Amino acid sequence: MNNNIAQCFTVYYQNVQGLIPFGHLSNEHPKLDETKIFELHSYIHKSKPDIIILNETWLKPSIKDNEILPPRLYNVYRCDRTLFTHPTDTKNPKKFRTNGGGVLIGISTNLSVTCNEIKLNC
Repeated sequence: MNNNIAQCFTVYYQNVQGLIPFGHLSNEHPKLDETKIFELHSYIHKSKPDIIILNETWLKPSIKDNEILPPRLYNVYRCDRTLFTHPTDTKNPKKFRTNGGGVLIGISTNLSVTCNEIKLNC
């Protein structure tokens, strides 16, 4: 990025409250909520944001990035809920759900970005 040129980026943020229907969360290979994906794609097509940030995605590893955002338009970075990120409370195993959570960031393929994952030992 040339620091001499002022650049503006459009950012779209939404708590999507699950891209998987609630009733399908326990499935290992769940189906996406087609209505939410359609609405997301419609908004992207109309507004063309440079950066997309979605939280509470409820995604699982079996769902591919290109099922969420078009790969020719966005590079996807995501962190789905796992037992590592949300370990079970040994004193109260029902306290933390194993499903839900998750964050997805989509960066326009027109932008040159570097992603550095920070490993935390919590």
